[in-house]
Amino acid sequence: MFVPKVKVSARAGAMLGIVGMSAIAGILVTAMATPALAVAGMTANNSIGLFENLPSYIKPELPSQKSSIYATNADGSPVLLASLFDQDRESVGWDQVSQFAKDAAIAVEDPRFYEHGGVDLKSTFRALLGNFASGGISSGASTIPMQYIRNIFTQRAEAIQNEEERDKAYAEAIKQSPDRKLKEMKLAIGLEKEYTKDEILLGYLNIANFGARVYGIQSAAHYYFNVSAKDLTLAQAASLIAMVNAPEALRIDIPENIADNEALRNQDVLG
Repeated sequence: MFVPKVKVSARAGAMLGIVGMSAIAGILVTAMATPALAVAGMTANNSIGLFENLPSYIKPELPSQKSSIYATNADGSPVLLASLFDQDRESVGWDQVSQFAKDAAIAVEDPRFYEHGGVDLKSTFRALLGNFASGGISSGASTIPMQYIRNIFTQRAEAIQNEEERDKAYAEAIKQSPDRKLKEMKLAIGLEKEYTKDEILLGYLNIANFGARVYGIQSAAHYYFNVSAKDLTLAQAASLIAMVNAPEALRIDIPENIADNEALRNQDVLG
């Protein structure tokens, strides 16, 4: 049987990652339950001092919304003339999102969403072992809170006016590196302490990109299916959620993407 070769240096780096992340995982477990105890334990160990220096809290802001220009008919009723936006988004409330969309997001992105405290340690260790086997970083085991954090940072980066600073901040927000992942983990734990699970899930659905300049579940429902988010069917919701990790590659307004979208949708949600 053919076994692909993996460079020794890559395996060594992956092994160091496993060792380092394993040590930090123990701190993460403690941090989820007793933050003060976790900090006390960290100060006694310089090898994980970097974790102590990471930010522990982030306050999500309302994502950018589209602006609409209206005129008035003779009978006084409003008529939409134009919508202006960098990101086509209309944030909605919890009751304005189909339960199918909520369930699909959890099924595809974070099956243990309602069980963990921001970081799914089982998935994290599985990803670390997989990365060691491949000799690289192919999986990150990002939970919904961690993805929400990443989206917040990319949104902040995209709002920067200076092009050079914007590009630098965006690259920092999405780079594949242990330090970025660790930062997301700690902030995800902090997010879970300040917000309910439903608030986090709704925030994630409102901020996520669904291809091109379509952002948030409401605008995605309108753009792809001409319905409101609350009226999405199971199949429609599953198709939208399938786009989240690869918005451009899986957007269904491009015909050649439809088969891949349907395959992922059927595998992860529809069975």
